[in-house]
Amino acid sequence: MGVDLRTLGADPDSFIEAVQILRRPEVTPLLLVHRGDDADVAARWMAALETDELHTIGYTDRESSGRIADSLEFWVRTTKGGEAVASRRCGFFDVYALLDENESTVGGLTQDERWRTAALASTALRLGIDALVSTASTVGRSDVADNDLVAMIRPEELHAIFGHYLRMTGNLIVKHTREGMGTEIERAPSVADLYHYGIDSYLPCLSLVQLTARLQGDAAVVSEVHSVFTRLRRAARAVDEVLAALSRTNGQGAPTVDTVEHVSEAFDRELLYLTAAFDTYGRLFRRLLDPGDNLRNGARSLHSKKLIDDYIEPNYPDHPALDAVRALQPYAFTCATLRNRIHESVLPTGAYLTRSYGGASTVAIDLSEIDKLELDQDHVDRLGVWMSTPPNALLAPSRPVSDMATTAIGLLTAGLEYIDAFSRLILCTPPAAAPRANGLLGAAPATPEEQIPRSPEEQFYRDFFGWDSAFRISGTDE
Repeated sequence: MGVDLRTLGADPDSFIEAVQILRRPEVTPLLLVHRGDDADVAARWMAALETDELHTIGYTDRESSGRIADSLEFWVRTTKGGEAVASRRCGFFDVYALLDENESTVGGLTQDERWRTAALASTALRLGIDALVSTASTVGRSDVADNDLVAMIRPEELHAIFGHYLRMTGNLIVKHTREGMGTEIERAPSVADLYHYGIDSYLPCLSLVQLTARLQGDAAVVSEVHSVFTRLRRAARAVDEVLAALSRTNGQGAPTVDTVEHVSEAFDRELLYLTAAFDTYGRLFRRLLDPGDNLRNGARSLHSKKLIDDYIEPNYPDHPALDAVRALQPYAFTCATLRNRIHESVLPTGAYLTRSYGGASTVAIDLSEIDKLELDQDHVDRLGVWMSTPPNALLAPSRPVSDMATTAIGLLTAGLEYIDAFSRLILCTPPAAAPRANGLLGAAPATPEEQIPRSPEEQFYRDFFGWDSAFRISGTDE
């Protein structure tokens, strides 16, 4: 884990949770400073993280850097215990930052900020850093090409990155707190339980639906909600495997054939489990509305807009929660549409360039070959859609593609939001046009303003899965 000390500042105590993770035995912290930075800053962090190794980046600005052909060159000096032990040459193409600025629709960054980020990314790749903790203004910006090369994260996102690492390596020690000479450890029972805790932390209203059914002695509803939960947990595991497979190259070169295959197969599983959850919950809702409904006619899945038009809106007319349900339903429909493509053929996936001028490449879905998708700007943002060409066909017309990682996370989190918003609607409001409805519907009356408080444990697992930072529009605080 790289640590950008220039942006984090001189006080490690301001980042207590991040420091606890960086001090874990699984982590090797690599402290990065720039030439001329205050030595006291490095000393305090070295003491906090109990390391005597420091990496000094020789880049100061564009004008004073060396140049080889079209790239800027600088050196990174490594010291251990104050003694120089290594020196590495790094470089980057400064023109990429100019091209990024020209294409950006967000703004708010200077060229110096973009070049400094390029120097950090080049250093991280040269040192073999997996992720870089920084508070630079460029972190997470999709209009900064160097974010395609190295995972640059904010300190508050470190928990989610490390949580993914623990789940993928089967490490069950979720908390490892060192206080003085002692260490406090908290261990999860199993990896399956980690997904159980994580998904439950996102779905408090669905949990209440299951609890209410259990209190009412309705074993059939309890079983069906359990089925929904199980499929969502497996979808979350599939997303983790998408991200793990994409991490193989770590910014070095194009994704291999094996990487594309691994990513695509894991994404297929996510689609299958998410769509199964929407189908199961849609059928359950129909039966809750009318226990005698044989489900032979009409829409039966939450991915269907017709289910909202014919069964949800008539029973909850003008309800404030309907806006959220309608806004999130297209993500479920997109998921089902992609799943249907799997049954017909295979999803057209492959390596695509992340920038119009070239740069890095990543695994993406070619949306031009998929019919019936209806995406507005919100969907484009959340699913990571852009115009691109394959690396082996640079002269071919560009086509709409969606970044596999962004799409996988976007469909999962939007699906979870959708299911929980729908759960709150049916649990807190009696249906208006269903005289034979199951007593579970409307069993817990509440106003739209009332919120379910989160326990510290729920918040821990929200952080562990990165739920609160899973979707952020680049360049904004949303």
